[in-house]
Amino acid sequence: MGGYEDYDDYGQKSRFNAGVAQTERIDSLQRAIITSKFDLLGMNPDTESYNYEVVIIANELLINEAWAKMSKEERELAERTRKAARNYVTAFPPFKIMNGEIKVNRDNYTKLVELLDFYEKFTKRILDAHDLNNPSREEDDEDSL
Repeated sequence: MGGYEDYDDYGQKSRFNAGVAQTERIDSLQRAIITSKFDLLGMNPDTESYNYEVVIIANELLINEAWAKMSKEERELAERTRKAARNYVTAFPPFKIMNGEIKVNRDNYTKLVELLDFYEKFTKRILDAHDLNNPSREEDDEDSL
């Protein structure tokens, strides 16, 4: 991948690699999804949003990483999936705060979990289809030697 030459704080020549930066972004977003799924209704202190919102946003950002490589059909499906997730949590919130107490709507929550699972699997398929998710089989074989 292309890049430009730069120098670090010690005067040593370094080379920015867009592919490495993209891989780090993808890894960071996937970690955010995994961490958030442990408590979807919890508040994320870094983003000051609920963890289920973090999962939605992280999936959106992961799709954006593949956007330039995606077909028109993939983009349309990705946009419909994004809108479905956003609209669902607006129309059917997983909980309400009543008199200072959180009341979980189990039906809405269960459907949200299923929707987020679908979104994550959809996102992984897109990343896999465009070689953005996992190292190739050859790289795996070399790493295990």
